[in-house]
Amino acid sequence: MRGVADAARAARLPLGNPADLARIDYIILGLLCVDGFVLGLVSVFYLPSYLGGVPFPFSVFLAAIGNILLVEAARRLGFRRSLAALPVVGWVVAVLLAFAGGPGGDIVVPAADARGLFLVVGGLVPVGFWLFRDVVQRDPPQAPLGAKTRTS
Repeated sequence: MRGVADAARAARLPLGNPADLARIDYIILGLLCVDGFVLGLVSVFYLPSYLGGVPFPFSVFLAAIGNILLVEAARRLGFRRSLAALPVVGWVVAVLLAFAGGPGGDIVVPAADARGLFLVVGGLVPVGFWLFRDVVQRDPPQAPLGAKTRTS
């Protein structure tokens, strides 16, 4: 099943033209991209948090889990990998804007701070593994029954 249109068709709901319902999937994908941008802003602004007196950037975990959830939501709509990664692009744009200086020279995340690198790596690597997990999990092709196999 792919997205809202197929779900409505399977449930036999009289919701209108299926072509119009297919557009809803792309509207939802756009909203997921906005969610990715907002997640990037939240993860950047909570990056300098402390647990007691120790720096504890819990927003890295928030970014990793949030990006995986956004990508999985896009994949459940039936989008291929390249389109399902668009919410992560929104997250990357927000994080890169935080690394850039503002008009007054203010920088939200200094490039010399290790937490910024930790945020980028911690936000992108888990979702990269999540996106390409089906490529990694494929079984090697099996030999047909009765075929001779070479033993070394």
